[in-house]
Amino acid sequence: MKNKHFSFFIASQNMLLLAAFSFLLSCTTPSEDNQTAILSLIYNTQIGNKVHLGTGELGSVISSDKKQETKAEHPTRKIIFFNEAKLNDYYKGWARDALKGYTIDQSFLEELTAWDKSDIENKSPYEIIQYDEFESGQIDAIHVGIMTISAISLNEKADKASVYYDWLCGKSCGYGNIVLLEKIKGTWTIKQVIKAW
Repeated sequence: MKNKHFSFFIASQNMLLLAAFSFLLSCTTPSEDNQTAILSLIYNTQIGNKVHLGTGELGSVISSDKKQETKAEHPTRKIIFFNEAKLNDYYKGWARDALKGYTIDQSFLEELTAWDKSDIENKSPYEIIQYDEFESGQIDAIHVGIMTISAISLNEKADKASVYYDWLCGKSCGYGNIVLLEKIKGTWTIKQVIKAW
């Protein structure tokens, strides 16, 4: 009799462990959810919602929320995503100067990123191509610029974040900003954009 109850107990435990393991595999980690939400928010509100006109030497930007021309008028324009990047000292210096007076963890300026274009839910009319997939000799009018997004710094509660991004669209065209975000009722929102350069 003891043997029968013991076998049932072991079988029940194994089923519970299997169910818990299956549940964990089916979920994405909160960290991944936060990253996708933050990267998508920054791209879709700071870069992808602007009209960028290609020039053949990367693009020039018109800072506007106007919609891009219809696909019938132009082929899909492409944004190059410098997805594996670490900020150089030049950009870090500007970012640190911009953050003077803020009590923000600046470790995100030091970390190497390894983003993938699939980390961004692209709601823009542009196609995102990764820098490591791009052949630089192929720059033409449909390549409108290069974007870089730094690592993301989250606070302990994972409800506040800071991130640097930049947009390069030609020899004298581009900008870099630090974005401060807050998670309110489960949704990330941009609280402030600080101009770095």
